[in-house]
Amino acid sequence: MKRTFCTFLFFLTVACVYSQQKTEETLDIKDGTRLSYLFDLNKQKRVIDLIMKMPSDSLIIEWTLRSENGRYVILPEALESAEGMSFKRGEHQKTIVLNPDETFCMISQSAFKDLLKNNRFVYNNTTYVQQKEDDIYVDGSPVRTLHVKAEIDETEMWIIKNPRYPMIGKMIRNPLDINFTLISINTD
Repeated sequence: MKRTFCTFLFFLTVACVYSQQKTEETLDIKDGTRLSYLFDLNKQKRVIDLIMKMPSDSLIIEWTLRSENGRYVILPEALESAEGMSFKRGEHQKTIVLNPDETFCMISQSAFKDLLKNNRFVYNNTTYVQQKEDDIYVDGSPVRTLHVKAEIDETEMWIIKNPRYPMIGKMIRNPLDINFTLISINTD
């Protein structure tokens, strides 16, 4: 009986350690990674696929919505230190080069560093305060995020713990009524 109990404790400990390691891993976003989001745009739900292209220091996000497609180009200086997120729609332009102070569907590396260091960051002239570390579930697997809430309204975001590409995993209660959730990740 004692041996069975010790064996049970051993396997329980191994399972807990493995589970902790799995949720502490950062999501590896690399060239060709496909992120599928369910967007809620003014009460209309649409799946938008984003494919990450990394030709050099910039990031190109190719998007597909049904039969439409286009791309956002995020400049190197924006990846590093942008202070705002663009909500421009690419319906009339195939390629949108974002301003040097704008990102799309992510925050900048410096904003992410501020969040880690100070439990807060400023984006689009809004201060976001960390609520807790939290998992979102994508394809049934946990993805480690930092959950933040805006000080001036009810906007909440779950930012994927990836210092190089801190993508938004989920956004709710956005006053622009543009909310989204990451539903699928394909890194093949």
